[in-house]
Amino acid sequence: MAQNSSYRGLYQQVKNRSTSLVDKLKLVTFAWKSDQVYIPNKEQFVIDLLCGYLINKKKHQLTEEDVEQVWCCLCKLLGTSKAHISNKYGPSLDIKPSLAQVLVESILAAANAYPKVKNLKDLIGCCYSIITSPALSHIFALKVDSMMGLVSAITCLVARVVQQGELPDEKLISLFSLTLEKFAHQQKLALSQKPILQNCCDKLLVPVLMLWWLSRHNKHFETISMMAVKALAATLFHSDHRSSYSMYLNIVTGNDGEKKSQPPKAIENLFQVILGLRQGTHKSCLSFDIQTVAEVTSNYIPVMLESFLSSTCHDPNGQVGHRLFIHLCSLIGISASNVSIQSQGHAEGDSLRVLSQLLEVIKRMEAYTITQEGDANQLGFYQHLVTVLLNCKSVTVDWYRCLRTLLQLNHIILESKMTDILKMGWYNADLVDSDISHELDLFLEALMGLYHRLRQIKKLLDKILCSLPDIPSGHTLVTPPHFCSRYSAVIETLPQGMMLDLWRKFNSELQENFVNKSAANSGHLEAVCTLYHHFLLHVRVAESSVTTVTIRSVCELMSSVAVDILQPLLLRATEQKSLETLIPLLQLCYSLGELKLLLLRYGNNSLTKDLTTDAAQTGMMADQSYIHPYLQVKQWQLMYKFITKLEDCRLQYVWFQLSIQKLRAVIMTQNQQDHHRILAENILQCFLDMPKDATPYLSAQWNHLVSSITSENYLVAKWSLLSSCLPVLISMATKGQLMTVADFITKTSFNFQQAGNNSTMVTIPQVTREILCSSWFREFPKLHTYVLTCLLIRMKERVIGQQSSIKRRKQSGVNSLIGSLLDQLTDEVTEDWLLCLEEHSMIEHFKPMASLIEQIHDSLQGTISLPVTEASLGFIQTVRSLPLEYLSSTDKFRCVLCICTLLNFFLGHDTEKDSHSEHDGTRLNQQQTVISGLCDVLTVLIDASDIMPVFHVIRPQFFLTQIHQLLSKHTVQGNFDLSSRIQLLLEVSCCTICRDHQVFMTLSSTITKDWLMEEKDTGELIAACFVEKFSKTLRRDYMREEVLVAGMNYMKSFTSALNRRIVGKEKALASHDSIAKNHMLVKCYAAVLSYSCFTAKKKKLSLDEEVSRNFHTVLQWCLGVLNNNEVESHGRLMLTSLNFLKIVFTDLKLLTALVTEEVIQTLLEALLLFFTALLGCTSLDSTQSSLDDDIQDGVYGKHRNSSEPSRWKTTSSVDLVEEILSGRRNSSEMEESVSCLEGRQIRNNTSSSLDQHQRSINSGYCPSSRWRTVYRQLVVTGKMKTNIGQLVLLRTQGVMSTALMSLQPQQLFQVLHKLISDIKSRRSDGKQWQAIKTAIFVWQHVLSYDLSDEQSEVVVCTTHDMMMNLQHVLQQLVDMTEESLVIDISIPILQTQAKTLKLGPVLMSPWLAIMCLQSCQYMPLFGRTYVPAFNAVYEVLNELLVHHTETVLQAIPPFISASKRLLMSLVHEANQEKINKQMSHTEDLISCAYSIERLFTLIASHKVDFGKVSVYMIADYVTEVQQVTLLPAVKKALVPAIYQLLDICDQHAVSLLHTVLSQGVRDVFKMLYADYKKYHKYTGKI
Repeated sequence: MAQNSSYRGLYQQVKNRSTSLVDKLKLVTFAWKSDQVYIPNKEQFVIDLLCGYLINKKKHQLTEEDVEQVWCCLCKLLGTSKAHISNKYGPSLDIKPSLAQVLVESILAAANAYPKVKNLKDLIGCCYSIITSPALSHIFALKVDSMMGLVSAITCLVARVVQQGELPDEKLISLFSLTLEKFAHQQKLALSQKPILQNCCDKLLVPVLMLWWLSRHNKHFETISMMAVKALAATLFHSDHRSSYSMYLNIVTGNDGEKKSQPPKAIENLFQVILGLRQGTHKSCLSFDIQTVAEVTSNYIPVMLESFLSSTCHDPNGQVGHRLFIHLCSLIGISASNVSIQSQGHAEGDSLRVLSQLLEVIKRMEAYTITQEGDANQLGFYQHLVTVLLNCKSVTVDWYRCLRTLLQLNHIILESKMTDILKMGWYNADLVDSDISHELDLFLEALMGLYHRLRQIKKLLDKILCSLPDIPSGHTLVTPPHFCSRYSAVIETLPQGMMLDLWRKFNSELQENFVNKSAANSGHLEAVCTLYHHFLLHVRVAESSVTTVTIRSVCELMSSVAVDILQPLLLRATEQKSLETLIPLLQLCYSLGELKLLLLRYGNNSLTKDLTTDAAQTGMMADQSYIHPYLQVKQWQLMYKFITKLEDCRLQYVWFQLSIQKLRAVIMTQNQQDHHRILAENILQCFLDMPKDATPYLSAQWNHLVSSITSENYLVAKWSLLSSCLPVLISMATKGQLMTVADFITKTSFNFQQAGNNSTMVTIPQVTREILCSSWFREFPKLHTYVLTCLLIRMKERVIGQQSSIKRRKQSGVNSLIGSLLDQLTDEVTEDWLLCLEEHSMIEHFKPMASLIEQIHDSLQGTISLPVTEASLGFIQTVRSLPLEYLSSTDKFRCVLCICTLLNFFLGHDTEKDSHSEHDGTRLNQQQTVISGLCDVLTVLIDASDIMPVFHVIRPQFFLTQIHQLLSKHTVQGNFDLSSRIQLLLEVSCCTICRDHQVFMTLSSTITKDWLMEEKDTGELIAACFVEKFSKTLRRDYMREEVLVAGMNYMKSFTSALNRRIVGKEKALASHDSIAKNHMLVKCYAAVLSYSCFTAKKKKLSLDEEVSRNFHTVLQWCLGVLNNNEVESHGRLMLTSLNFLKIVFTDLKLLTALVTEEVIQTLLEALLLFFTALLGCTSLDSTQSSLDDDIQDGVYGKHRNSSEPSRWKTTSSVDLVEEILSGRRNSSEMEESVSCLEGRQIRNNTSSSLDQHQRSINSGYCPSSRWRTVYRQLVVTGKMKTNIGQLVLLRTQGVMSTALMSLQPQQLFQVLHKLISDIKSRRSDGKQWQAIKTAIFVWQHVLSYDLSDEQSEVVVCTTHDMMMNLQHVLQQLVDMTEESLVIDISIPILQTQAKTLKLGPVLMSPWLAIMCLQSCQYMPLFGRTYVPAFNAVYEVLNELLVHHTETVLQAIPPFISASKRLLMSLVHEANQEKINKQMSHTEDLISCAYSIERLFTLIASHKVDFGKVSVYMIADYVTEVQQVTLLPAVKKALVPAIYQLLDICDQHAVSLLHTVLSQGVRDVFKMLYADYKKYHKYTGKI
């Protein structure tokens, strides 16, 4: 009591009015926390005091700041544990219920004032403490209204936070989730749902809708917003309201008698609120912007319909849902009694948008049903919607979407109004907007596709043709691409009889409406001709299935079109000079000519009687009578004059089409080359009449339609048409024409512009790119020469122009040198003979140019760097687009010399020091881009120079000096990808140099003297690359003796110099700090060691002592690289050390004096640890890993916990190299892709998917050629840095394989025993999975080797322990269904078991073989890992039955159980409802079905043993099939497997099935058995 005496006045001070609020809060806080203050019922007193302040603010005269302080104090107190302690009588504290209302109002006020709120965290904290407290939450739990008010306020607050674009507060999100859960719980316990619905409309509806709308694109709030929407739907459509909805909707949409009833007030209020919110008249709109709430409400109406259809309020027959749809349509202004849309303050487009979404919901929820029970007739209302749509003021995107959805629901809805729909939506529509055109395209495509499936195409075309007379005169019928594609596909599949009927229909339409009438609607004619044109282009008449009678009818119809239709109409159009009539008629001529050529091509020679042989007429472009004889020559010439005078782009384009058609006909039917050449030259001359400056036209786009050709895009259409026939024209073109074509190609690719995003549009640069990348372009070397010449001419203008603008004294001399070089490279006189130069003449011709390059290099060295401009980038882009691998030798030389010249400009000035500003940074990036492109092209050209003596022209010392200077630049050293590309160029160059002994012998002394002994790393890099390639060259069989002797002497001198270099750097090699600076010396030593081992084995000698002097120094360096965890970014070091270790294990017998058993043991341990750590970076966190999307296609994915630290930097991106790593390409394919890369894929940079599991475990032994291929792919695709871990893994697998093959039996036993011990160990750090993956890899590779007898005994001895431990691992994984564990552990274990079973009973005892059946039961057969898991189980069962037959026959029940599980899993996975969501999965499931058939075929081969149990598998199958609907394609592949089981069933088993199966299942079996007897069962008859 003495201790409390000093605080006796605290209570009086708190109650004293003169005490300030701040002091009072401090006192009550102290009293709350201190045990020395005694006040009766102290905690309750403090809470009541603070609540009283908040409830009676006016009484206590509190300001806003005072209220904030009280909330802050209350939040702190409620956050303590003392506030939530309960005693045996109940809660120790009691908060007044009125505080709940104050808290809700405060949160709501904070939401309205957000973000200008100071005490928001305190309000949230108080609310969170109360709602989570079992002792205090009753103030909200007593009444549903209180909880709903709290949910509404918090929802309002969250919506405001989302509106401000701020990140979510975790406490606020938790509070929101908790309140939603408690509200849902209270709602379930409520006795009446009507008050809840009423309050929901008043309080909760608007906040939830605003939150849903504002967070639709916010990933942070998307989940909680959907929770709120679901809670709202659960309130609105509670099962207790089912009868109320039915009554209300029956009244508002029913007959007059029903409307006299009183509608339910709660439901009526709901729809009145919805209507008021949409119209902006409801009072709830005051807290948010009225227009925004109206927009949100309109968007919620479809969601409301979908929620209702998904709830229990919806009746099974669909009547209530349909009436709700009608009522919702009335809310948006579409009434069943009015044929037009009532605005209701909204635009017509808003109502159409909501209507389209409502119809989409009806389709998605399958709510459309046709009944004829009075007002439930849905068809009538949907047809009324069509009438409403036809009365709209204009067509919009949503207008077409409504029609398309109605069409998908039932074509009868539109059929009665189809003519009016086509008029309004197709013929008379204003299609300026691309989105509207696209929607029209989709609608017409759906219309054509649906009527094709209904086999009513003739009916649809009748409707189209009947509506065409009303098309406006001069109007062009739009034929969008998707419609054209579908229309063409439909025409191609027409039966012959229907095809002839439609043909006659088109003929009669033209004759009745145009031939027999003097005046015709040009729009009508154009529309009919357009449809007829596409019909003739795609009609199927040149097939073996077409009968002779049909061909005869086709010829008659073609003659009728020409004589009875085209002849009079063309003459009339020419006389009347009608432009709009002439264009569609000429298009019809073209399609008729195409059909005639098609028939001529396939042997109908009766049509050749009309073709003239007059050479004068054949070569004239003004005469089309050769292929179109129904008009005379003078008539065609008169028409040509009219077209030429008119200068209409569309007419000229169509005439060009006819001229090209004529050329094809002449080539097809005549053998006189003069006729061909004259016409081709005339056509090409007209085409090449192009503007000198094509730059203004480069951005123009064309959609392949004649009607859309204008003066702006005419050049695009012309160039596109020319590209289609350019191979024919080029072969007959003159030199001047070739030069013109090449110049235009250069201009349009040099000034590179990206093509449009729309795939249906085409631009001039896009057409040019297609020409350069086409297969025919590579067949014209002369055109390559002209293109390259034009390109060099343009580069000369740009380079000289840029250089001359810079005022320097030396610049005039440099310009003259550059000009002289480019003049020689572009000398037109030498172009023809450059194509056929002999090798000696070629060298003598280009050597002076190489000397000029060296002079340019010396002049530019240290003076200035070439300004990188768009012209230089365009030059690189064009060169990379050329088929470099198909260029002639002279053209390759010209490219090499030009690129070497350009590289000179980048060797002097280094912009790294000046790259701080944004401008200099951009310039640096441009320079790096140019250097990268030049090196790529140069790599391709030098690598393809087997017959091109490039280094007889360019001195190799000078070329390597250029590379050395490039590698020494700061701009290159700081760019990993760029330096990798230059290193690849260096390797390819050294390989080319070493292939020519005349070249490499002159370079050998320079390599040792200048490069190896240089202090810079780049010198060692050049020496390493040269020696590596040189040593490989010396090992070839075709080398002459004197070359081998000289090479051997050089390698000895190089070895001595290298040893001196290594001794000088011995400390650096052993130092951890400088371990990364000496790997090129190790690379040099590895090349020397490999060559020395080869020589020693060839001559049967021991290893040279000079070579073995520094062996242990280098070996310790390699071990340091593998064991050092800090070398995380040095993938190149790892590759170098792995390459050295591979050489050591390959020649282990020769190195026995250097590599003792202890050293071998150390190396193996280091390799295993390294490999285990490497595998660990690709998976495994069993709780957080996830699969890539490729798994659902039957492809394994990559798993990696992003938070797990690793020294292996790998990425989840998929690319081309990952496909190679997965082992899905053979070596020939990869070599082909590399040569393609080095000519094509430099610019394509393609990508493909990754089979991660095969990459990490089952890649197998990787030969050096394949590893080199992968390395090149990584460098050229620019992914070397991000995928270096993949390359290291691939190399490590090769080294592991080599090491295992070279082990002695005792060493092999130690390795396998260690792996078994690692599997047994139980680690908690997750490394056990890595050890298991390592063990699986090693075991699988050991089984695949050709082992010695002693090694085989070791494998036999360890098989039992290995299989038992792997089986134990599978047992541990039974309850772990994480996909990563299944992919990385479970499936590989089963594959290992299958591989071991394949070797027969020698390795696997019967007991172990039976144990594998238990493994099949452990494997999870579901989810995204299903397909690989299925294949693994199938492999085990297949190997058991093939290689352990006797064991299986002794254990038939477990084998049948595993097989049945496999079959049932496939039935469940192939469920049509499930598979429709991922159709790409279908092919994998079909493959699984074929595997089942193979397995059951093996089972059926043992009829006596399996005959009695197969009946049970059949019974299980038909039982499952009766419950699910199999995908037809999978069922077609699976049924033959069941037939195999029926083959071994006797009649008693079949009778048993007919008896014991239930009625529905019995019917399924009867159908199955009937098909079996009809199509499969062998009866002895053929």
